[in-house]
Amino acid sequence: MRIGLSFSELESRTDQALDRFEEEFGVSMYDTWYLSFWDASDVSDSDNSSQVLDGLREDCSWTQTADNEIVFGWADDLDHNGIAYLNGFYAVGSENPTHPFDWPEKSVAQHEISHNFNAPDHGYFGPYCIMTYLYAYIGVDKWCSDCWDTVYGNIWIVEIALKQTLIFYLMKWWLSYE
Repeated sequence: MRIGLSFSELESRTDQALDRFEEEFGVSMYDTWYLSFWDASDVSDSDNSSQVLDGLREDCSWTQTADNEIVFGWADDLDHNGIAYLNGFYAVGSENPTHPFDWPEKSVAQHEISHNFNAPDHGYFGPYCIMTYLYAYIGVDKWCSDCWDTVYGNIWIVEIALKQTLIFYLMKWWLSYE
């Protein structure tokens, strides 16, 4: 298992993912970080990505007050690289997943945020797309035409009413090993 990233490295890689949405879809992405605010220690199975995602929604629902706000949490030692609600407002990424296929953080963020805009997974093998696990693993940051159309359509459904701005509330749960 590798050592976790510094905050500035994690922030930079997350910003790279947000930049892809700005470049591709012409939206403004604003991110606000809350450090050590979200506490995932109350999740009974703390490496279960699905339970941690539910915990993020329960603990941080106060930040998601409009359809242009997405809450993304980073945690350590999850059983997946990330997980998100399809067509929803919450996603979680793992800095250090407990399996051997650790994706680049910018791929995790871009992939999971794409789920928030209803882009489907393509499984391990599929089109040259961030939504295909193999390509996410090697750092591909492109969407196939189907996923691009899906993300674009869902971003602009929200954006037309909300002035072309998406706001991301990013939570980082710092786990201390003592």
